[in-house]
Amino acid sequence: MPVPAYVPAAPVSAGYYPYNAYSGAMPTASPVMAAPNYSAAGYNPAAGVPALPLAYQDPMATGQDTPTAMPAQTGCASGACNTGCCPTDCRSPWYGGAAGLVLFRAQSDPFHFNFESTTPGVCIMRSDDPALFGDNWGGQVTLGRRVGCCGNGAVEGTFWAVDSGESCIDTILPGQFLNTTIGLDNPSGGPNLMLGGNTLDFWFDGAQAQRLHRDSDIYNAEANGLYWVTAPGGQNRLALGLLGGFRYFHFDETLRYGSLRPGGTFGGNGGLDEAWMNFGAQNDLFGGQVGARALWAATERLGVFLSPKVGILGNVVEQHTLIYRGDGLTALDLKSTDGQVAVLGELDAGLNYALTPWCSVFGGYRVLGISGIGLADDQIEGNVHFTDEILDVNTNGGLFLHGAFFGMMFNY
Repeated sequence: MPVPAYVPAAPVSAGYYPYNAYSGAMPTASPVMAAPNYSAAGYNPAAGVPALPLAYQDPMATGQDTPTAMPAQTGCASGACNTGCCPTDCRSPWYGGAAGLVLFRAQSDPFHFNFESTTPGVCIMRSDDPALFGDNWGGQVTLGRRVGCCGNGAVEGTFWAVDSGESCIDTILPGQFLNTTIGLDNPSGGPNLMLGGNTLDFWFDGAQAQRLHRDSDIYNAEANGLYWVTAPGGQNRLALGLLGGFRYFHFDETLRYGSLRPGGTFGGNGGLDEAWMNFGAQNDLFGGQVGARALWAATERLGVFLSPKVGILGNVVEQHTLIYRGDGLTALDLKSTDGQVAVLGELDAGLNYALTPWCSVFGGYRVLGISGIGLADDQIEGNVHFTDEILDVNTNGGLFLHGAFFGMMFNY
């Protein structure tokens, strides 16, 4: 998915042989070009390094704008593709690709849900249990187009998404009973919440077993413009570019805390033996971002890339607190929304290898952090009757993701 950088109109160095990526043909070398035999045994690329190595293929931006391509010039000296400012690439200006992602999430601050009924000081079930933070698998796609004089700029769009699935832990103590740490009695002395004709302590204290689920969805869409400030040429193997654009980021997670009456089973008896508390937080972030790309050609085909980005985004956060019986009967259903300014930072780094002038494979590592975000854990209050506090959305959390990406990109 090459996105060519600006190439100054200067005499090419001896030993530079432009790979004709448009037709695959090997053009006749001009008097100033010593054309090395790429197929000859013992050929040493270092003895006549191409001014624009194939390693300047784009590693696909990995959905998140990793360095975009710098293809070799394609033998347009005849002027067929010359725009008047400099020789340009003859191939299509469109590029795109796809990648797989696996992201890991840092654990949240712990909330303690329960304890054995005779030992209230010893908490058992915690929201930061590692079993609740599984791998987030997903994928991404990118589509872009080179623009500007000699293709020294580009516009591109990227979408990626990951899904954690649903993680679950159980607390079962044979011969013992579990109580919740969440307050169930009305501290003002007013009436208590009722569920199925019983107060909530009937459901969440003296339980045979308790269960905690975590589920989250993350997806990202962005559109960026890219301008290459410096381009490779001669013995220069480094390309530097600036980017800016618009980003949308969605993060939605739910914690489900369930309690089972003695003699029952989760999912049995039509849900009449179990009760649940759901704590949800949905974040929709949107705004501008800026960043950079650096790409260094280690060899003719192997490139190293680095791409930092930072954005100041508006965040619309919705919390949803729900208490219900397993058959859907509801005791409490509260929703509220708040706005927050969030800061998002991201860094992609890795390697790409040009298989041909039209196709590259790449892999690397991504680190992403966000402040000013609502987490499901942070929406839990100490008492279910604190409705004002429940409706006051907590948006001072942080999200940290890191993991690997791998894929392939093409120039059409």
